[in-house]
Amino acid sequence: MGLHDRDYYREKHKRTSSKQGYSNNWPIQPVKTRATFKHFVSSIILLGALFYWGNVFLDKIKANKTIGSEPIIKIPYFASSKIPDLIPGGIVLQADRNGHFRGTALINNVSMPFMIDTGATQTVIPTSMAAAAGLPFGRLIQSDTAGGQVLEQMTHIDSLRIGSAVINNLDAGINQHLNEVLIGMNTLKYFHITQSVNKLTLVAFTDPNQIAAIENQLPSQIFPQTEPQRQSLSSDQPHKNTKKTWKKTVVCEGAHCKTIYD
Repeated sequence: MGLHDRDYYREKHKRTSSKQGYSNNWPIQPVKTRATFKHFVSSIILLGALFYWGNVFLDKIKANKTIGSEPIIKIPYFASSKIPDLIPGGIVLQADRNGHFRGTALINNVSMPFMIDTGATQTVIPTSMAAAAGLPFGRLIQSDTAGGQVLEQMTHIDSLRIGSAVINNLDAGINQHLNEVLIGMNTLKYFHITQSVNKLTLVAFTDPNQIAAIENQLPSQIFPQTEPQRQSLSSDQPHKNTKKTWKKTVVCEGAHCKTIYD
């Protein structure tokens, strides 16, 4: 190796050492800016998706809760029923297409649909409505119904309002198979009841003696007084050959007289 070559090699080696020294003093870190930005964007997209679908899921839950939290007490709609007429001390009910008398009562100030049931010994309330009115759930009893024997729970009603009449301190039953209140005879006995064609009139007794007699279970005219339609029977029709006999009566008052035929 000549001097020229040796100087060239030495100079080259010096430059290389200088670069390595610079590199050692100032380490160059790998640049990951592009990868970091990509991960950041991916995280933002993922969080946005989670936020969006989380809101959708919560909205569905709220919607389901709203549907499920609708009032338990629902007044059934009967297409043929008419709005009852309020009268002093009572109510006038119109028969529905099935011949039943229905309306709305207030039990402990909670509105409930009811049906008049003269075949029921006592008033019976659906379980859900009894709970809504805060009625006490008492002991179990066995009750005979049109569908057979069922278990009911005893309860006590502080106040029952039908139309303009209010009855206080009533015993009643609670039945889980009903969807409306059945107004039985232990409630109806406090009313004067008149039925005419498709109309039922309930007027509460106000005479203390009548009420005392009812509560003491003494004989009283508490059963429905029916005004049936009179049907024309053949026995009611006068015979064609039968002659009507008239009675003549002369009535005089002073100088004035009049003749009456009957």
